[in-house]
Amino acid sequence: MSWIKHMDFRSKVLTSGSILGALIILLFLGSFFSVQGRSAREASMPVVAGLDPDKAQKLDVTVNGITLELLKDDAGWSLVSGAGRIPASQDKVNAFMDSVRDLKRAAVVSTNPDTFPTFALDESAGGRIRMVNTAGEPLADLYIGKAAPGSGQYVRLAEGREVVQTDVQLSLSTELRDWVDLKLFPAISGNARITAVEIKNMGFFPDLGTSGDKTKPQQDTTPYSYKLGLVESDKTANWTLEGRTNLVLSESRVQSLINNFIDFSAEDLVPDNQEAAERLQHPAAVVTLTTEDGLRYSLIIGSGPPNKDFRYYVKSSEKKYTYMASEWVIMQIIKKPEELVDKETQAK
Repeated sequence: MSWIKHMDFRSKVLTSGSILGALIILLFLGSFFSVQGRSAREASMPVVAGLDPDKAQKLDVTVNGITLELLKDDAGWSLVSGAGRIPASQDKVNAFMDSVRDLKRAAVVSTNPDTFPTFALDESAGGRIRMVNTAGEPLADLYIGKAAPGSGQYVRLAEGREVVQTDVQLSLSTELRDWVDLKLFPAISGNARITAVEIKNMGFFPDLGTSGDKTKPQQDTTPYSYKLGLVESDKTANWTLEGRTNLVLSESRVQSLINNFIDFSAEDLVPDNQEAAERLQHPAAVVTLTTEDGLRYSLIIGSGPPNKDFRYYVKSSEKKYTYMASEWVIMQIIKKPEELVDKETQAK
């Protein structure tokens, strides 16, 4: 009988121990997953809580002590410069502000102000982004510091003490080319029907390499001018060279020239200066496209500055600003008539 009582007591102890162990395990797991859940929630939190870019009226971007100011009015975003207001690329500005809104907190790495310089998050280093609304109230104000391990970056709210590692990096720039639309003919759609192409080359003669004597560049400096027209019949539409109808032109080569013109993009916007104005006043080349509606679009090409190899000043009939374009891009639309000939058909 005592033996049975002893077994009952032992069973109760074992059962109690098992229950206690299970409770400890559950408590540990609950605590672990609670911490994990909290960490996951914190990692998904935005760096700037509640930021609505649509409410922004002013955006300041500072890099290495240089601040770029952008303002928004009824016409959209524009850059404030010494030359006045320059229209910005709405897509570029909106994409940048959306990237600030979508920036997530991956981890808090410090709350000690003494460490701010270490992460390039003090007043004297790194970058800064400020957005305000129409009432002048701040929507976002944060310092952008060094790159963090992985794909992140260190940032700090201007009024905060937390050094936060983000999930991705932001690209900051105060260069005009990174904020303006460098496509010179945005008004021409890909569906536009072009009926005439005119090219006048008075001085755009790129270095085409060397031939024979390596000290002399292979360069044809003979000016030329011609006009292409689209001639339509009942069943076909063919490009012809005015005054030289004996040349059979390649439809694909002419169309490639037209497409390169429509998609023409510059490398940078150039603040107005006397040098650029003089060089464009006596252009090296002019290319003009005419649509079936009689609309004319011209690209004016001036010689480039002496300190910029393979770069030329350009201006379009669509925009009042001067741009810089590379020689290679210009060469895609400055073609001699012989370069547009259908060589296979012509050989026959």
